[in-house]
Amino acid sequence: MEELMSSAQLQRRSEVAAFLTGKRVETGVVGRMLSRCMHLQVASVDKRLWPNWEFLEERVGFPMQKLPMVVAHCPQLLVFSIFRKLEPTAACLEALGAQGKELATVVTRFPQILVHCVEEKVVLCTCIP
Repeated sequence: MEELMSSAQLQRRSEVAAFLTGKRVETGVVGRMLSRCMHLQVASVDKRLWPNWEFLEERVGFPMQKLPMVVAHCPQLLVFSIFRKLEPTAACLEALGAQGKELATVVTRFPQILVHCVEEKVVLCTCIP
């Protein structure tokens, strides 16, 4: 059974790598991304990577040529839940004034901002006199 799981994991990792290289992430960078983000190694291309990529491209507004660089810096963006993490954080940033291209610019410079819980930090900042 362990060999089958290992084989299945290798297959999934290969599918993820093919997806990323197909999205113009450099091969050497893909290896580093897979090493840094263990969840990425077993993520479903159809159920997680495609939807997250489209969300980042369409909803956040990343230019297609910059998105590979952004996910290379913060591969967690491809594995977090859109509805539980990415969408609420993007909405919070928009409420703070980052609209349209500004949102994409902020997240391009600081992709980890979508990983943090901005709402909690904003509440904390408004509570401090």
